[in-house]
Amino acid sequence: MSTQAAPPLEKPRRAGRRKPPSAALYEVVVPLLATAMAFLVWEAICQAFKVPAYLVPPPSAIWNDTLAIGPTVLGHSLATLKTVLLGFLFSIAISLPLAVLLTASPAIASAIYPFLVWTQSVPKVALAPNVGIGTDGASCSDNQNMYENMRLASMVSKVQGPDNRLWITTEEVLH
Repeated sequence: MSTQAAPPLEKPRRAGRRKPPSAALYEVVVPLLATAMAFLVWEAICQAFKVPAYLVPPPSAIWNDTLAIGPTVLGHSLATLKTVLLGFLFSIAISLPLAVLLTASPAIASAIYPFLVWTQSVPKVALAPNVGIGTDGASCSDNQNMYENMRLASMVSKVQGPDNRLWITTEEVLH
């Protein structure tokens, strides 16, 4: 068995050295252009093949409908931003003292570390619905509550048959 260390995966950067502006611009411009191209192709396919909007709406229809209910979208976006920022602040308030405790005391580290490993072994996809259901309720004034979900389910259940003229519209569901 060799005791030689593995070579580093990439060369370490020297302190104070930055990427050239062209590389940073490339990292921003290329993804933006790729995204714009994807939306243009999506729009072109919807127009060229006359895809019904109830199957796959074109980006222009989504944009127009979003602008039509702009205040609602803004209110929900602000509520989501508030939730994200509060979660970030709580995570800092919990993790920093915990990190100090873990590094300062081997006894505390031995006691708490198994729980940390256990929580990290649960997939985030499994945790997200549980946390979302537990935190996204009556305490937030503009999110759906149980009665709105029941109303939505009852309206959706009225859809009968493939005739899309009988389908309820997004506006009927939201208002």
